[in-house]
Amino acid sequence: MKLSVIALSILLITLSGCNTKKETEKAPGARGKNSPPVIGFVVTPSLLKQEIEVGGTLKALEEVLLMPETQGRVVSINIPEGRAVKKGTLLVKLYDGELQATKKKLEALLVTRESALQRLVELHKANSVSSATLETSAYERDATKADLDAVLAQISKTEIRAPFDGEVGLSNINVGAGVTPSTPITWIRSVSRLKLDFSLPERESALLRVGQKVEFRLGDGNKVYSANVIAAEPAIDASTRNRKFRASVMKTDGALVSGAFVTVHAALKEEKGALLIPTQCILPQGDKQLVVLNRKGKAELVPVITGIRQPAKIQIISGLKPNDTIAASGLQFIKPGMPLKFIKFLNTTP
Repeated sequence: MKLSVIALSILLITLSGCNTKKETEKAPGARGKNSPPVIGFVVTPSLLKQEIEVGGTLKALEEVLLMPETQGRVVSINIPEGRAVKKGTLLVKLYDGELQATKKKLEALLVTRESALQRLVELHKANSVSSATLETSAYERDATKADLDAVLAQISKTEIRAPFDGEVGLSNINVGAGVTPSTPITWIRSVSRLKLDFSLPERESALLRVGQKVEFRLGDGNKVYSANVIAAEPAIDASTRNRKFRASVMKTDGALVSGAFVTVHAALKEEKGALLIPTQCILPQGDKQLVVLNRKGKAELVPVITGIRQPAKIQIISGLKPNDTIAASGLQFIKPGMPLKFIKFLNTTP
């Protein structure tokens, strides 16, 4: 009986050990050196384009808010709101009755003094008058002419004219209104040509050059427009750490208006032969970034230094070389030295 009990106990212990061994072999993470099938990626040199999208604002190449040069009362308005006008077109006239009277008086005086001077010139030739008398008459004529020029300048300040060809905005005044040099009259904009203002972060701004081409879209529109960078602020804004750029729009249409918000797309840099890998191939580990490299059929964790990041890919500056094969899936389950079994490879087309 005792022998039977001992034999049964030995049998139960043996069976229990076998079951424990089987369960251990089935448990996750206890596969030994067997690795799960993974997706691979072959590192291939490709063209790297560093691009950026920022907001921008369209502006007229020439635009100005018209305001009077002097105070006065509006006597006539000729502002064709929202329509084009030619340079020099009279838009607003202020009262100038007193100035016009002074002008007529000086014009008549100038004629008189001009005639008197001519008579004295003839008499001086005949030695009938002195040179001093002739000089005094010439001085009086010149002084009257200067006074007339001053009045004409004052009259011109009562006239608000278009400074260039463009479209005028809405009028802010009415006939009979009193205005001062701080009264806004209307906007005038040169709509035949537009400029585009936008800003880039400090780091990216160093890559954009004057003369370079940028593209932009209106809001959520699909039509793409082009512009050439014509100028850049020489300094970076200390509060925003941005640098402002200005571009000239190459071709306009009715959809482009001054003040519109646009999305600007700029290609900052192109690099041939760059090593780009899918971002999913990166395995963060503390302050390091690792990739699983296929080294003679086995896994090896290799630290890499990354560069420019794109939506789906990231540049590898060091740590990999062309034609290296790396894992693109199951990175958290792969241990160093495990055999790698690739079931497929991601598309390596740039």
